[in-house]
Amino acid sequence: MSVSADPAPDTSPTGPPAHDPPVGTLAHLIDGRLAGSDLDEETRAVLLAAFKDEASVRGRMPGAYLQSVTVSGFRGIGRTARLPLTPGPGLTLVTGRNGSGKSSFAEAVEIALTGDNARWRGRSDIWRKSWRNLHHGQQPQVAVELRIDGDPAPATVLRTWHGDDVADSTAELDRPGHNPVPLQDLGWQEDLATYRPFLSYSELGQVIGGKPSEMYDAVASILGLEQLAAADKRLRELAREYEAPAKAAKAELPALLALLDSTEDPRATAAHTALSGRRPDLARAAELAAGTGAADESLLFDLRRRSTLTGPDTEAVATAVTRLREAIASAEDLRGTSAEDALRRAELLARALAHHRAHPDLGTCPVCGGTARLDEEWARHAAEQERLLRAEAAQVLTARGELDAAAQAVRDLAVPPPDWLPSEIAAAWDDWLHCRTVSDPAVLASASENAARTAADAARVTRQEAAGRLADQDDTWRDPARALAAWLDKAHAAEQAAPHLARVKTAQKWLKATHDEIRADRMRPIAEDAQRIWSNLRQQSNVASARSA
Repeated sequence: MSVSADPAPDTSPTGPPAHDPPVGTLAHLIDGRLAGSDLDEETRAVLLAAFKDEASVRGRMPGAYLQSVTVSGFRGIGRTARLPLTPGPGLTLVTGRNGSGKSSFAEAVEIALTGDNARWRGRSDIWRKSWRNLHHGQQPQVAVELRIDGDPAPATVLRTWHGDDVADSTAELDRPGHNPVPLQDLGWQEDLATYRPFLSYSELGQVIGGKPSEMYDAVASILGLEQLAAADKRLRELAREYEAPAKAAKAELPALLALLDSTEDPRATAAHTALSGRRPDLARAAELAAGTGAADESLLFDLRRRSTLTGPDTEAVATAVTRLREAIASAEDLRGTSAEDALRRAELLARALAHHRAHPDLGTCPVCGGTARLDEEWARHAAEQERLLRAEAAQVLTARGELDAAAQAVRDLAVPPPDWLPSEIAAAWDDWLHCRTVSDPAVLASASENAARTAADAARVTRQEAAGRLADQDDTWRDPARALAAWLDKAHAAEQAAPHLARVKTAQKWLKATHDEIRADRMRPIAEDAQRIWSNLRQQSNVASARSA
């Protein structure tokens, strides 16, 4: 019976330092192949991430051979018994009659080295509870002597129990030239699981005739390819993770399209069109879902414009008309008064003075034709009279200026409508615009107030009708819009995952090819040995092996 592991043994009790993978190991082989591949850096990073857990350096079990097994109080062995063996490569056979303790020794070796017994798994509790031998009261203990490559003297694995539970035990390795080390600290667990020191006939049958997945795992473990299998599993899990959003979006799209098709809203129609092609227009669909799309179709665009239409500001018009009417009243109050007569006389004198300055030598009166001269003395007196008359007429001038300003203020409020003004209110707005051409202040005051009120009422009715129709459309669209937004979340996630998924697929393809090559390399010597052994065996048999090409 022998125990061996990786072809690159490590003679230290704690394994190699945690730096680069040791030369000759699978991790080192993968690093070299990655370095020589034509994969891009991102795909290499995906592969390295898939290997990262397996690539952590663990303790490496050196080549070892069983030299003896000493057992006390375990299974069918009561008093201390020792089974000596001949250490060395090959198969060790232990023979004896039934009940002689063969199975107890074999199970003792396994539990001493691994802390467990595969034969007990899945059995009733009686198997685990009857592990102690109670006939001789010996303290349960198993000592396994190993001949480890490179050591001058045998090493001993000693397992002792501290209670009635079979799992309540500890084991340590006492190796020549080293202090005893707890067995679990050596990191040999995976090697001992792969290269088990004991395999029963029934377990051997399971390996040979078990499920394909179990047989594959067993072969991968024996060939030292478990890291590749674990990395492939991680890549498959990663691929499923990246594929999930696209699968969800694809699965939910038919129901979403059916919902959009049954919704009487132009946005639903537009969204259905955007998502029905071979390459869905996600940007357009997102605009429709958020209500930020350009126009949302002509009907909605027109309704949205109408819902913002504002007519004349009736309050501003009323204020301006009130001012105009007050200015009209002030001007009427001064009509026919001495202030108005003074203004006319001042303007007459101003024209006479202008004529005199233009014709200073004229000897007759320009008005009556008399011989009285308009000399400088007259001009000085007339200018003083004009000043006094204008002071008296200032109130009339102020009233006239306010009247003109008030009328213009009303006209300025009549601004042109937007170029998309609905035809049904165009006439009302034309009447309002006509006020800009009315010169009579009194007519302007009356017409502008009425026209502004009519145009404002028409705009309000249009605005309210459009808002109502738009609200109905929005109520109809609300649930489909939410469904569309939820689907877009998955579609965008799928879009973002696509380049990552492509890299994972490339990594899987590379890993499969690499796995096949390494497996073929490692299976070749085994196949050659099997063929050689069969050739020797068939010399004594008439059975031939059919070997496929």
